[in-house]
Amino acid sequence: MDKIEFSISSESKLVEDKISLDRFLKQQIKNDYDFEPIIIIFSELYMNICHHANSQKNSCSIFEPDTEGNMYIQFSDDGDGIVSKIKSYYTNVHFNSDADCIEFALKENVTTRSLINNKGAGLNILKSIVELLKGNLSIYCKFGLYENRGEQIVKSILDAEIKGTLIEVYLNINNLDKKEISDYSNDLEF
Repeated sequence: MDKIEFSISSESKLVEDKISLDRFLKQQIKNDYDFEPIIIIFSELYMNICHHANSQKNSCSIFEPDTEGNMYIQFSDDGDGIVSKIKSYYTNVHFNSDADCIEFALKENVTTRSLINNKGAGLNILKSIVELLKGNLSIYCKFGLYENRGEQIVKSILDAEIKGTLIEVYLNINNLDKKEISDYSNDLEF
């Protein structure tokens, strides 16, 4: 199975990496699909790592769809991790588990940075797109595992601690919108 891999190092590299991803998707996915949601997922998670991970070992792998159209996307870093960042920033919020903390991080307007361009929408956008595409989302951090499997949310306590954050997205490209091809030939007047 073919895949594309990225080493995430800086915001300035995002544009170059998005162009590479766009080429890969055009090769792997039929041209009649709109794969913009995949580009958005990629960009949001890429920027989250750049803004929050405090890590030098950051990566992304995107695998070509299998024969049924199932696609796997993985982001990982060995940095601070979502749980540590949320717990240190939201000291007044009690979490029963690390999975509850991950779930909290997925809410709209939850952020650990107060920048104008950082409104706490990234993880919420990720969750919304995965739900819209009827995919699955798994986030591993510390001793927590948060899984969004369509209509079902599963939160688990892990036996071993995960350093940093690991995010896995499973989706089916057949759930992507079809590109609309417009024919303007009848609208032209000379």
